Amino acid sequence: MDDIFAKINTEINIKRYKKEYVAHFEALRDAIFTALKKDHVFAALYNGNYLKGSYADNLKVKYPDEYDLVFRLKLPEGKRIQVVKDEEIPGNVKIDLSEVLKVIAKQTQHLNTYNRLKKTVTDEGLLSLKLLQSWLESCFTKALDSINKKITHDGITSPLSYSKQGPAHTIYVKVPYTYSVDFVPAIVLISTKAILPTISKDWDAIPKPLKFLPSDTSFRASYDSLENEIIKDKNNLKNALRIMKKYRDIHTNLYNLKSYYIKTLFLWRASKEPSTFWNKPISFVVSQVSFNIIESWTVEVFSSSSIMYEIYFKYVLRW
Repeated sequence: MDDIFAKINTEINIKRYKKEYVAHFEALRDAIFTALKKDHVFAALYNGNYLKGSYADNLKVKYPDEYDLVFRLKLPEGKRIQVVKDEEIPGNVKIDLSEVLKVIAKQTQHLNTYNRLKKTVTDEGLLSLKLLQSWLESCFTKALDSINKKITHDGITSPLSYSKQGPAHTIYVKVPYTYSVDFVPAIVLISTKAILPTISKDWDAIPKPLKFLPSDTSFRASYDSLENEIIKDKNNLKNALRIMKKYRDIHTNLYNLKSYYIKTLFLWRASKEPSTFWNKPISFVVSQVSFNIIESWTVEVFSSSSIMYEIYFKYVLRW
């Protein structure tokens, strides 16, 4: 049985396809950020980027055809940002820029940033998802227009298309490879502003709208360093997770079983088990975690993002 699982894991691992995609992806990424930074405010706030999601975690199945790229925006006077826990949505926070705006209004070096931020907050001084994303959408539109909606890499021209959905600004490529990149904005917040007491590094707030409880001022807290710590040194965790995702992909009746939900249950199990659990045969790990998924499988749970968010933040991150 373990030999079969090992063969499946080899077949669905993206490593053998990774090199041919990654050079093109990097050329696209660099071209887009160079164009975006023609906007002076974007250039002033831009604080780097990192990959997130299945590709970054080496959990992508078969082809590296979807990338989640978080780009960080660091606001001036970060110590003056007031972060408030959203009591209605587990894992979410509200970002009050009232004090920041009062201070930078008097700073000539931040004049352009001040004028932009004033247009992205509510009357109460809370950062607005819609207003922030509206500005970013205009930045992406102008950036793509400035490069004629195409890039050229290794002598091959790739037309680009763009759409806005959820928190992401998605760019699609069809030539010479077919893939998409979700450019996801994140507001950088310092560790002392974290709701979780165990956070010692900067963290991110993602403008992710939620269908089950819409709020224009509620941002998703993202603690990648803590999640990475949970996953670290768990030998067969990623292998088992990839296999479960592949099983989901080939069974159409499991369409509600989102990757986020599968990963959340793996993280929950990882937070409970000793590291030695993940050194056991992959067939054992798959069967054990599969039981958790089957046990939890109800329409109410896996069709409800709110329940899964609660599991993730309360039982995985100890929110």
